[in-house]
Amino acid sequence: MKIITIDQFEKLPKKGPIAGKSLEVDKLYYIRDIRNKTNPVFIGRYVKPVVYYNDNSVSYNYRFEDVQCLVNPSKYNQQPRNTYGNIDKYYEVLYPTPTKLDIQNKKATISELRHFISEKKAEPHDETPTISFMGKDYRKVRDKFNNRSNRSNHRSSLSSSRSSRKRLSRSTSKPSSSKTRSSRKSSKRSSSNRSYYRSSSSSHRSY
Repeated sequence: MKIITIDQFEKLPKKGPIAGKSLEVDKLYYIRDIRNKTNPVFIGRYVKPVVYYNDNSVSYNYRFEDVQCLVNPSKYNQQPRNTYGNIDKYYEVLYPTPTKLDIQNKKATISELRHFISEKKAEPHDETPTISFMGKDYRKVRDKFNNRSNRSNHRSSLSSSRSSRKRLSRSTSKPSSSKTRSSRKSSKRSSSNRSYYRSSSSSHRSY
């Protein structure tokens, strides 16, 4: 709630001060805290009285709900309470009665609104109107989003197909390399065997 000054509070329409015993349930009241030096003003809805029994006397406090600070002359925050006593001053909240000008303006506004609605109803509409619950802008953004998502999905599918092709080519190239290695080893063995036989034959000839 907006904090106002004490002068603004004095100009508000209100009834009172009212004694605590005369408060009525479910009515809004201004509560002026006299016990506080700065005399802050709160507003709240009256709920019920709270009775305290002493030895030979009975005291009353008054409980409110939805209490908010309205006037705060102090520079510190005022924390509203739920119960207030007999010392505090209570004022019934009165709403200002509307003037003739207010009533005329209200009637003119209602008539203009009805005229606008009747005109819109009389206008021809297509079977599929261009204005949906979300509006044109929503559909444009939705189509752009769908197009972008489709493009990104297409790109991701292309990249996945390319990666799968690369994997297949690598897997096919590996056995060929192993074959070439084995052929190289076999060729080396055959060449070593040939050289051995040649050396052995030359030694026999020399004998």
